[in-house]
Amino acid sequence: MPNFLAQIKQLDTSSPPAPDTRLEPRQARREKALREARTKMKWSMGQLAKYSGVDKSVISRIEQGKRNATPETMTKLRQALESGS
Repeated sequence: MPNFLAQIKQLDTSSPPAPDTRLEPRQARREKALREARTKMKWSMGQLAKYSGVDKSVISRIEQGKRNATPETMTKLRQALESGS
């Protein structure tokens, strides 16, 4: 599995941060891993939306850090990227 997909999978399945841990660094890694995976696949946000069933605007807001992704959303995105690789 390519490294960027492994990063998404790890971020998708890892346990929540401890209460005294800041969420921002983890969220930033998730955003970066998602964008990196999508661009390495040479997929537009529209293509990822089509293959994952996640709305394009949601993907955009996640990548921009304007929205937190639910575990279900990250699973859909990860599965779409894995199936396309």
